[in-house]
Formats: sequence, structure tokens, C-alpha cells
Amino acid sequence: DRKAALVEPEIVTKIAKLLKIDEKKFSWALVNYCVVVHGSVEKRRLSTDEARDARDVLTGTLYTRLVDYVINTINQKLAFNRAIL
Repeated sequence: DRKAALVEPEIVTKIAKLLKIDEKKFSWALVNYCVVVHGSVEKRRLSTDEARDARDVLTGTLYTRLVDYVINTINQKLAFNRAIL
């Protein structure tokens, strides 16, 4: 199994800035994870497949939350307009 690595760190930098999160922590989280073994925390490197799957889940979640935000905002604006009429 190949270990995950960031291929284009400049893209990670842009995404971290857009999300307003710590770039170094975000970069680390994309290729690593922590697991509790016998009461102690161990840091482990993701395989390329695991990192790809985690990335896909992250992007899907971000997309879903963005769509929910847009829909909720539109619904609030429409509800406000109905209240005035």
C-alpha cells in the first residue's frame, strides 16, 4: 500500500484560505489520522486509497452544506417577503 502525499500543496493553501482554517493542520489531516490504541493516541499515515476516499467525503459534505446554506438563505428571503405582503 502506498502512503498518501500532497501532490499540489498550493491547492490545499487556497482551500484552507477559503475555509478560513489552519493550512498546516488541514494539510496534515488530508494525509494522516489519529487512532486510540490501548488508551494512547497514535498518529498514522493514510494510504492513497484512504486519503482519496476521505477527500471525496470531505468534498461531498462541503457541497451538501453549501447547498443547504443557499437553500435556507433563499427560503428565509422568500419567507420575509411573504410576511411583508
